[in-house]
Amino acid sequence: MTHDRTKGGFVRKISSELSQEKLEKLFERFCFECYKIDKTSFDRSEIIKILDNCLNKLEIKGCTAQQVLSDFCNYLCLILKDGTNHTFIHRSIFEFYVAFFASNLNEKNAQSLIPKLKNMNILRFLKFLNTYYFNKYYLKQEIEDYFLFLDIDIENIRQFNVPLKVINLFQICERDNNKILLMRREIFELINQFPYSYNTHIFGIINTIIRQRSHWVEEWIIEDIGETYSVQEIETINLIEETQNNITILAMWKNFIDSYFELTELIKHKENEISIDDFLEI
Repeated sequence: MTHDRTKGGFVRKISSELSQEKLEKLFERFCFECYKIDKTSFDRSEIIKILDNCLNKLEIKGCTAQQVLSDFCNYLCLILKDGTNHTFIHRSIFEFYVAFFASNLNEKNAQSLIPKLKNMNILRFLKFLNTYYFNKYYLKQEIEDYFLFLDIDIENIRQFNVPLKVINLFQICERDNNKILLMRREIFELINQFPYSYNTHIFGIINTIIRQRSHWVEEWIIEDIGETYSVQEIETINLIEETQNNITILAMWKNFIDSYFELTELIKHKENEISIDDFLEI
């Protein structure tokens, strides 16, 4: 947990006189409180207020927020003081401990918090720290929400070809006599509501569509159509037909569906790894 706590044989004193275990719990809670307000840099009064809140929530007595701040800066060496401002020594420290906090929650609280996490780095750390929580409370729900957005019935999902909402991501437009592959901003914002699915699967499909048209389209952009662009209806229909029959895209979509079922099996296996009968045999 500590970052460079000793130098030249000198062991730093804990100002708060808390055990290292309690100090670490405080730091985890502090990172979570920072995530809630979306801040990683603070003036002294702000960080003291957050630490007071953490001490109250963890019911820790006998020390002050000022002493805890000193320990974060000088003992754990995870908070950097720059004049009157304080910040994390690195953003990844903050992201890791938000994930660490989430990974140690009880199931009820994990179920409430984890679906609300949207930071990809925090999610990657969570996947490493507690794969079961990540799969059950984040990834499974995100994929199912994505299927809902695509108007897919999960019960019959294996019967679906690539959904129209995936195929219709782009339109062929013209601007200043140049052909442009255009994704409407509203569509881009919608699919970005599913960040993990976007990064692991959707992005690959988008890249394939772009590559299959790169030989004659000048550029691809995310934009509102407005009056600047003239939609090329026939060419857009041709693009949709080509996309629908593209073997690579069909394979990508199948892999995405397969990964969902593998995910549900992993969750089921974890939940059934031990039963009441196992306890009776002890």
